[in-house]
Amino acid sequence: MKKIISLLITITSLCSSSTLAIASPSKLEINKKIVTEFYELAFNEHKPALAMQKFVGAKYIRAVIDIFRLEADKIVEHWDVNQEIPAKSSNTNTMF
Repeated sequence: MKKIISLLITITSLCSSSTLAIASPSKLEINKKIVTEFYELAFNEHKPALAMQKFVGAKYIRAVIDIFRLEADKIVEHWDVNQEIPAKSSNTNTMF
């Protein structure tokens, strides 16, 4: 029991020591978290408008769509379109 208490005291003192450095998340980890949360909200929770509002910046200039064709509950074709949104449209139709 004394060894356990001693170990806990040592761990506690190390954790409160100013020499113990706690690594902050890297930019890559932060970016992965943002993209994962965007996908979760847009696709899994079916709230793409909210995901765009929350996670997409005002300078986003691309329109993206994925189209799948299935047969017998299996994906047999996949198309994706990724194109720049024009500054001025010649009509009032949306991109997709």
